[in-house]
This record gives sequence, structure tokens and C-alpha cells, in this order.
Amino acid sequence: MRSVLLFTLLTVATFNNLLAQKFSLQLQSMVDAENAFAKFSKEKNMRDAFLANLTDSTILFAKDGPIKGKQSWVDRQPSTNLLFWWPVFVGISGNNDMGFSTGPWQWSESKESQPVAHGYFVTVWEKVGSEWKLAADIGSPMPGADASAAALHSSNPMGKAPKGKDVKGLLIDIDRKYNDQLRKDGALYKSESFSKDAMLKYPRAFPDYFPFESKSTLANADFKSMGGDMSTSNDLGYTYGTVSASIQDNNSLVPYTANFLRVWKYENNGWKIVIEVVSGNG
Repeated sequence: MRSVLLFTLLTVATFNNLLAQKFSLQLQSMVDAENAFAKFSKEKNMRDAFLANLTDSTILFAKDGPIKGKQSWVDRQPSTNLLFWWPVFVGISGNNDMGFSTGPWQWSESKESQPVAHGYFVTVWEKVGSEWKLAADIGSPMPGADASAAALHSSNPMGKAPKGKDVKGLLIDIDRKYNDQLRKDGALYKSESFSKDAMLKYPRAFPDYFPFESKSTLANADFKSMGGDMSTSNDLGYTYGTVSASIQDNNSLVPYTANFLRVWKYENNGWKIVIEVVSGNG
């Protein structure tokens, strides 16, 4: 059983790596970092894999909201659980110092057992010296394995990036105004604010690519921005925060709290969301 499971995981990762050869050297190096991260988790343990890729400022997401999460992994003990994942959608900034990666993850009680939990991850990568490290990372469970997972592809910023000393602050302000508009309209998202190749991932649901078709599990969502960061080329950034909402549970709506992470890219003279993921505690 173990050999079948590992062969399947390695086959998926190898297939995606072959497709990734079409990427720029810089983007390929980020994809390689993602795959090396997953390989470390598979061959050793996920605690040490995370600690090898986190910095003191990496944003992770806990029950009570976003945190600087390295200490939470320092406090854990290594386990025999297997967490494995692979990228299917990636992108990189113009200065090649920030990028994003998303794809399926699966969790098993051990290397010898079949996966019992599935989801999608979103990682924002940043260059620290010559190495890729996690700037932010979030995972969102889904009902089962994603049989229709996309082949590895990319989406990068387009057009002339905005200039200025506080483009990071500008992006966070754009994020807050977007949340205000959602609140005013009673909407979960506004399609016109998304890139044409964007991905949405909501709790208890499979990922959905633009134009979005899946019905969301959430209702009455209220997004609150808490922070973010920007590439040095001012064309790729991310924002994050908390969500208060309702979710379908046994044919009724119940209160639900969650976190969100958005990746924004500059294209066609404006900011567009290329990734949005919402992840809660159930």
C-alpha cells in the first residue's frame, strides 16, 4: 500500500515538474522550492519541513486569526503523519522576489495509509537572500480529492507597475475599499475585481476558476483586512485578514469565523485579485 501511495504522489509531482520547464528560470526556481518543501515533508516530517521554510515574520493562520507563525511550529513535536502537496497554479513578480503557488494537499495518518483529508494550499513566497521562503501560507479543506485539478500553469503581472514609496499601503487600502463594497452590496465577491484566470477557494468546497460557477458555502460574509505586503517591483502583493460569516450546516445557516488570503497582481493598468482563499475551523 505504501509503495502505491508514494508512486502516485511522485508521479503527480513529476508530471507537474515536466510541465514547469516552460517557465522562466526564476519562476522555475520557486516551483522547485515548493516541490522540495513537499518532498522534505514526505521523506522526513512536516514539522521540520515547515521550520526549514519559515521566517520569523511568516504569516500563518490560526483559530483566532493571522499570526506570525514560526513559533507555532517550533512548539510542535515531529509526527509520523504525512502531509503532501503539489503546485498547479503559480506566478511571480517582475523583480522575481515574490511569487505565489497553489494546489492540492492531502493528509494521511502515516506513509503507509491512504489520505483521509484533502484541501488546497496557497503559499506566497518571497526571496530572502538567494533563497525562497514563505511569506504567508494558508490551507483550506475540501470535501474530497480534487479529481479535476488543473495542470500546472502560471499567471504573472502585466503592464507597467505603479511607482511610489507606499504602494504596499495603497494595496491594503484597495483591499479595504473592496471589502467595504462587498459589505455595501451584500456580495461575497465582485467578478470585475478578479483576473480572468483567477481562482477562488471557499470552505468545504472545491476550487473554482474564473468565470466562477460553483455556489459558495458561505453567506453574510464580512471581510476585515489586517495586513499585507508587496514585491519590490510593485506589481504583485498579498493581503490577509479575518472573515465573519454564516455557513450551510444541516440545511441551515450557522455562524462561521475564518481567515482570508488574497494575492493581487497588476494588469492592464489596475489591480486584480488572482487568488482568494477563505479557510475556517470547520
